[in-house]
Amino acid sequence: MKSNDATVAEKIDIPDTVAQFDYVRPDIFLLRTLAKHLIMWDSIIASDRWIKNNLPSIYKRKYRLTTVRHLSTDDMPFFNIITGLCFAIGLRFAGSGAYQARDLLVSYLDQFKRIARFTVHNYDEKLTRNAVRNCQDIIALSAAAVMAGTGDLIVFRRLRSLHGHVSADTPYGSHMAAHMAIGMLFLGGGTYTLGTSNLGIAALLCSFYPVFPTTVLDNKCHLQAFRHLWVLAAEPRCLVPRDLDTRRAVTIPVSLTLKTGESQLTTAPCLLPNIDDLATVKIQSPDHWDLTLDFADNPGLRDKFRLGDQSVYLRRRAVYTGSSTSEFSSSLMALSDVQDIPSSSSPGYSRAVNTTPNAAAPILYSQGKSSIQVRFPARHLWEWIFNLRTFRPLDMGDKALVIPSVPSQQPIEIYARDHSEIIIWPVSWLRPSAVDTRLVLEKTVQHLVDAATGQGDGDDTVRDRLWQLRLLFAWLDSNDDRTKLATAEKRCRKTFKGMWLRADIIEDVRWRVWGVQVGDNGNGGQHLEDNRGMPT
Repeated sequence: MKSNDATVAEKIDIPDTVAQFDYVRPDIFLLRTLAKHLIMWDSIIASDRWIKNNLPSIYKRKYRLTTVRHLSTDDMPFFNIITGLCFAIGLRFAGSGAYQARDLLVSYLDQFKRIARFTVHNYDEKLTRNAVRNCQDIIALSAAAVMAGTGDLIVFRRLRSLHGHVSADTPYGSHMAAHMAIGMLFLGGGTYTLGTSNLGIAALLCSFYPVFPTTVLDNKCHLQAFRHLWVLAAEPRCLVPRDLDTRRAVTIPVSLTLKTGESQLTTAPCLLPNIDDLATVKIQSPDHWDLTLDFADNPGLRDKFRLGDQSVYLRRRAVYTGSSTSEFSSSLMALSDVQDIPSSSSPGYSRAVNTTPNAAAPILYSQGKSSIQVRFPARHLWEWIFNLRTFRPLDMGDKALVIPSVPSQQPIEIYARDHSEIIIWPVSWLRPSAVDTRLVLEKTVQHLVDAATGQGDGDDTVRDRLWQLRLLFAWLDSNDDRTKLATAEKRCRKTFKGMWLRADIIEDVRWRVWGVQVGDNGNGGQHLEDNRGMPT
């Protein structure tokens, strides 16, 4: 296996001429084709041309199976050779999530499903249909092996269709193969996938061996206990970035670099490629410090991932931009306000204000021939608002966004004593801020929690709010999808500038809504699912 010895591969290859096919059992063609390409491991390519080049010349013109219009035992060798090639592709790209291999296998799976639905009229056609179903089951397992742990929707649609075949002529082996394939597709809840080590390939070959039982106790041709050997090929490869303070998983863009030099951009949590083929993983986020994992020069890191510990803890960094609405600026202005220190970063403040050494001293505003004397209070005029229950959780940064920390930012109209001049400051603090949006969002989620416990609004109101949250989350996800083609640095910068709510706030809302759905608040999840008729 994987020796690429062409001499040995030729000795176990299928016969050269069609006349010799009569002396070989049809299902042996599948095993001999698979054995040849397990030896010629590096030559396996997931393409139509590779499939066509490895077929006997008599079958090359119909390698796509689209010209098959009836069932005949003459085509059984052809069907088994095609299946052996697809099985080899499935093992070669097991756990890789390669879309090219998936699309190729799905196309052949669709063709075998079409052929298996042909009406049979005699024993010859019935025998061929059984062989076609066996080929269909093998290709379904191969496609699931390629996308193992990804929950790929395209493959899952085909497997769900196979699961729904409950007719009397559907054998037990087909049901077992469909259920095994579905389990592979969601391996470990999306945290595990399949490896391609020598032990892993041997285990998968025993587990997917193309002889399926007719009953539960059928062990004549293949011991069914071997179907569980796939566990020897399972590998934990799910990278989970977590916030160091909250310990929660966060969604962060990552850049993967393979040893071949190829780079991939994806979003974590995600399944990593084969650890032995991975060079570096760069985690780049606008909210957390960057981190680089070097798998090429750090064997201990590879061993840690293989043992099942794939969590990476990231420290949130203080974000500073020139905007006065940034988290850093708002917190700094709020702390300065508590100490009665006017902020010099306020627009127009340094030009209009002259301060004395005493921060509480009167400050003179002048305009034309008139003058007005203003004194900064030790506490803000509207600070009592934050004693209300709704605003108590706000920190100093949030308070600075709601109410400006210096009077020069307040929208006031000042008339001079002679009524000749008017001074008007911008009405910036009357505009909705991120705090307003956050409070509305938290209030909406709180109403859902109350409704889940049998309190709060009626069904129509809660259903409408669920739709609003669903539209918000869909818009946020689509906004991320539109930036996937950009570089990681540009995507991080664009996400930071375009998001008016921090990512941790959105994640917290998702967790609370999900908690209601699964029933963290008593019977809340069941109440919403039964009465609203729409999951969150």
